[in-house]
Amino acid sequence: MLLGNPHNNGPFETSAGMNAVTTRCQEETIVIDGTRYSIIDTPGIFDSQTSNDDVFEKISRLILRCIYGIKAILIVFELTRFSPEQRNTLIAMQNFFGNDTLRNYAIIVLSKPTKDQMINPDDIPHTWNASFIDFIQTLNNRWGISPNSDYFNSNHQIHRDQLDRIKYFIARTPGVYMTEEFRQMQACIERANYNAIFLIIFGLSIVFFFGILYPDIFVSFGLVVIRRTFGRIFGAR
Repeated sequence: MLLGNPHNNGPFETSAGMNAVTTRCQEETIVIDGTRYSIIDTPGIFDSQTSNDDVFEKISRLILRCIYGIKAILIVFELTRFSPEQRNTLIAMQNFFGNDTLRNYAIIVLSKPTKDQMINPDDIPHTWNASFIDFIQTLNNRWGISPNSDYFNSNHQIHRDQLDRIKYFIARTPGVYMTEEFRQMQACIERANYNAIFLIIFGLSIVFFFGILYPDIFVSFGLVVIRRTFGRIFGAR
């Protein structure tokens, strides 16, 4: 969707069936307002075939790789009735990330809208129940629609408007989400870089190779997880 491909012709695994097909994290690159990000598709947290504990474990491992932080967390699910299972999963997400993180960095993306919903997106909140309204308010009302190319192709203004809304939320997210583990890993890398420069200045016979840091970052929870790229640093050889 964000990559500009139809839902059945993009780089990520998709299916028209009811069962989730994403079983591993997949990464692609996107540019928003001239800034390069990596978007990572993760296993779905609404997948009844996989326990949430297993999914959150995979997400935890992914987060620890994002040493320069996560720009935004995209939570994607179908525009259908808000089921008790979805409600319980969102509660689990609140416990996993914390309300402050969701309030600042999470964006709800509603997939598979009808043609009428794409034309009149402002009518969608009227169909939500109290629990879902409360959750959206927790996110400071950051929600959007994943354009349905079955009704409007990528060149149509309606398609572009809805995609731009999601990109706007991503680009305007203040700062990045970083855990204490992120900060510790970042500090280690910065210390390693300083030491490398120090050794080179004094002419020691150790060669350090430096590149542009290009770190990994999610979204999605069936979830889609998005992050900003910074530079890839290769260690001493």
